[in-house]
Amino acid sequence: MSDTRSSKPPTDAVKESDLANWKLLRQFRERLAQIRAQLGVHPSFSDPKRLLAMGDYLSLFLFGLVNPALRTMRALCWASDLDRVRQEAARYDISVEKMRKELEEQLDRYAAEHDGLSLTIPMAYVEAQAR
Repeated sequence: MSDTRSSKPPTDAVKESDLANWKLLRQFRERLAQIRAQLGVHPSFSDPKRLLAMGDYLSLFLFGLVNPALRTMRALCWASDLDRVRQEAARYDISVEKMRKELEEQLDRYAAEHDGLSLTIPMAYVEAQAR
């Protein structure tokens, strides 16, 4: 699988000092762990082909929503390579390609559960977000 990032971040890449809401993220992960202990997880999160654990997947999305510096999927992916983001949001860095694949698999599962409803992420959209 090819990574759509170059070997080094762009000069305007997000830095740890650009990011905030660490306490909110910790609280979210703690609450998510409680809910998971009470209710379990959807079977799709137990799929061995899944690239991201439930906490990582949901935390990255929340982190992107509450950090204005993370305006694009690419910025979120670059941020996933920062040490503090790895400690508090996702355990490893995420490429744009991995994120696209994860989203497409989730849409496919959703479509299968809803009578074949066709939902896709157009590759042109993903590539535009990566710029």
